Amino acid sequence: MPNRKSCVNINQTNGLAKSIFQVLEEIVIDKVKKACAPIVEGLGYELANVTYAQEYGIWELTLFIKTKSGEPITHKDCERVTHAVDDLLEELDPTNGQSYSLSVSSVGIK
Repeated sequence: MPNRKSCVNINQTNGLAKSIFQVLEEIVIDKVKKACAPIVEGLGYELANVTYAQEYGIWELTLFIKTKSGEPITHKDCERVTHAVDDLLEELDPTNGQSYSLSVSSVGIK
């Protein structure tokens, strides 16, 4: 398994490798969406989007949620979803051992 530094170097030097890297990101996002959507929906929310990107050398996995009723998402809502999906993601290991930071958010959080 390549370390983070080699992944960054590949991305910066080879367009083909960058495309492969993007495909791997899409695979992670797809796994997370399929696994987390039923849990998020069971809590009364919708999984609006999932992103997986590297920022400042740290991989960020972000789940964006919204309410089915259109009510604003609060910090407590995000905490609730985080606690509900954390163990599942730990077991699923969608990044194949690559460490990441998990966050749950929504546009317009209150």
